[in-house]
Amino acid sequence: MLLTICGEDTVSSRNYLVLLKKQYSEKGYEVKDLTAEELLSFTLSEAQSPSLFFEKRVIFCDSVSKHIKKNSNLLSELKKIEKSALLNLINWEKESAWELRFPKVGTVKEFKPSQTIFKLADSLFPTNKRIFLANLESFMNETNEHFVFSMINKLVRNLLIIKTGEMPTRMQAWQAGKLRRQAAFWKLENLLLFYGALYKIDVGIKTSSIPYSIKESLAILACHFL
Repeated sequence: MLLTICGEDTVSSRNYLVLLKKQYSEKGYEVKDLTAEELLSFTLSEAQSPSLFFEKRVIFCDSVSKHIKKNSNLLSELKKIEKSALLNLINWEKESAWELRFPKVGTVKEFKPSQTIFKLADSLFPTNKRIFLANLESFMNETNEHFVFSMINKLVRNLLIIKTGEMPTRMQAWQAGKLRRQAAFWKLENLLLFYGALYKIDVGIKTSSIPYSIKESLAILACHFL
């Protein structure tokens, strides 16, 4: 069995991955973590061979899709794993299913952001402070704040790319058009300052030196720039 877990809501997809590991362990499976590189050298016969203490095995790995084009044998091995009754392979990807361009093999479970996060992202532009703050207050909480922050960070980065006349990679035309309309509300210098402030917040989060919560930090930025 082959399962690929993916989607822009990486917080939910990672939580689901952790849940699966726990469930497989409780069912008596040997749970094995491999990097994509290690998987390349791990043959199907080795993967299916039972260990001394376990008869069943599940392998967890990340970002296998990046290696498929580089290694022609990998796809054929994945197809064999898909049909195997003795081995389960769970692959986690940070991209959406569309971005993966993953060959049709196995099952794909995608975690898409809720429509509310898009409503929040769409409201991020100057002169729209009140609506953005209302959306931030109604949607953001302690369980999703890291995901929301990463989405806002990605949005502002893409707005900057659009503002400088370029096109973000792997973006559909309708998405680019939507971003152009949103970017038109921004002055480039303010967008750069906003992105710089997000970077400082990100550093503060990672070093546990931020004096405010993520939600409060975004609200302060909104009050200053929107």
